[in-house]
Amino acid sequence: MFNPFKALPPVDEISAEEVDEMIDKNKDFVLVDCRTHMEYSDPRLGRIKKAILAPLQSLWHHQEELEPYKDKEMVIVCRSGQRSAEACRILNTKGFKTKNLVGGMMRWNQLNLDVER
Repeated sequence: MFNPFKALPPVDEISAEEVDEMIDKNKDFVLVDCRTHMEYSDPRLGRIKKAILAPLQSLWHHQEELEPYKDKEMVIVCRSGQRSAEACRILNTKGFKTKNLVGGMMRWNQLNLDVER
């Protein structure tokens, strides 16, 4: 039976500063943006360079596209960190190694880190 008060499984987290450092050091990892197409294209928050768009609502359809990256570290980002946490849970059940970017694009922009617009 569904229990709405049951805690969701935890996900590994990573800060925007850590991801920025990984980018600066050319670390081999995959960045997945799980926002909608409209959010991804919106210049107000922009997008992180080289991010793969895989919206949460159609994440199951993107699994084949993400499959080649299954053995790599995968960072998931959304607007605020909520949807990306859910995307992490979904992908973790399929064997992916994910980390949720805490605070999402809002935090990324708050720190004035590089974005494409």
